[in-house]
Amino acid sequence: MAPAPDDSRREAAPEPVLGLGSSGITQVLKPVLLSMIRGVRTRWRWKVVLRSLTVLLGAGVGTILVAAYGSSSSASARRPSSPRAS
Repeated sequence: MAPAPDDSRREAAPEPVLGLGSSGITQVLKPVLLSMIRGVRTRWRWKVVLRSLTVLLGAGVGTILVAAYGSSSSASARRPSSPRAS
């Protein structure tokens, strides 16, 4: 006879690979895991810094180009034109 779907019996959960207590393998792997996490965070921080510097550099170059274009067009507008001699 097959068990009913609402049967209260459940299979035992498998043992975890890494112990939850202060077992030897946990003590060995914890510094390795923390080192890996530190490396990932460091790379992520550098990525954010480089992206920010790229945006800042692009904005600076854009500002200089707009200022150069504006000063060249305003300088030519202020320059009086000389009459042509014919």
